Amino acid sequence: MSSSDSIQPSQRPTNGLRKAPLLAGLVFLLLLLAGIALDEPSRVLEQARAICLSCIGIG
Repeated sequence: MSSSDSIQPSQRPTNGLRKAPLLAGLVFLLLLLAGIALDEPSRVLEQARAICLSCIGIG
């Protein structure tokens, strides 16, 4: 096998800034804020309480 047959490593941007993790974090933050604005935490806790009470036979 000659040196011209070797596989070259993929080239990365030279500035060192990875955009995919930043974009994923931004999307997560926007979805988190949207859920809080739509009062989802109280809905989740309400459902969790109902499930727990029905599991032990009270609700």
